Amino acid sequence: MRTGLISTLFGTAPTQRRGETVAKILAGGGDTPSVAASGDRLSLSGAPKNGRFAAAPELRAAMAGQPLRLGAKGDGVKAVQVALLDLGFALPAGADGAFGAQTTQALKNFQASQGLPKTGELDAATMRSLDEVAPAPGLKAWEDPNLSPKAFVAPEMVKGKPSRGVAAIDQHRFFLYDRQGKLEKIYPIATGKGENATDAGIKIVSGKLADPTSVAKQLWPESGGRAFGTRLVDLSWYDPNTGKSTRSGEELHGTFDRNSIGRDASHGCMRFFNEDIEEVYNRLKVGDVVVTKA
Repeated sequence: MRTGLISTLFGTAPTQRRGETVAKILAGGGDTPSVAASGDRLSLSGAPKNGRFAAAPELRAAMAGQPLRLGAKGDGVKAVQVALLDLGFALPAGADGAFGAQTTQALKNFQASQGLPKTGELDAATMRSLDEVAPAPGLKAWEDPNLSPKAFVAPEMVKGKPSRGVAAIDQHRFFLYDRQGKLEKIYPIATGKGENATDAGIKIVSGKLADPTSVAKQLWPESGGRAFGTRLVDLSWYDPNTGKSTRSGEELHGTFDRNSIGRDASHGCMRFFNEDIEEVYNRLKVGDVVVTKA
């Protein structure tokens, strides 16, 4: 959230936003496996290679050009949901085997991460890409030593050092790295909506609040002190050429609105599940660099 928070805590925030337009590149990829029709049966030439998808015939069919979409149900949908969760995408209701609005949004976020058209459907190109980048069965992305580099965003090098975090705005994911640049974890996030879209650029942690309740009461009294969740990490713009920082009006903070995670929902800040922002709060220090990318 932007209005008044930085001036309350850390100085004067800029009152104007840049209205930056984010360019999104959409592209398909690969050839669709051949499908030979024989009566009511299909002969499929392609099949998932990742073991987590092998037992679901509907995913084999999706790879061959029979998409899964809103309203679908079953073990195949659940396997896709688990894979999306293991890649750090948001499904606040969890993996329930029902293809609803959250699964549609999570697939759009995944498609954005792979440069695919954001249809929200499990079409052939999306299934092939998910089969390629999903971690091995039973592992989270950051636990898989053989994870595809297409599954995550690498840290940005700033003044010869890797950034501690990267927020991929269009993917609605936040990547946390150790000080050597190794991926530690991926978190689903909400980002700015409409004219309050989260700004891309290089930022630095400039302050932290272990309990943002009182500030939330001041700025958003209707929230009853809950507007920023359980933790807040303030971000400032950072110029690596001069070493100077200026207030950005953006923060990392928690939320009690769990269903907002995974989409554009904030006033410019990056929202986390409360349990996630508590981890990030403990790992980031004042002076750490966080890069936000369109």
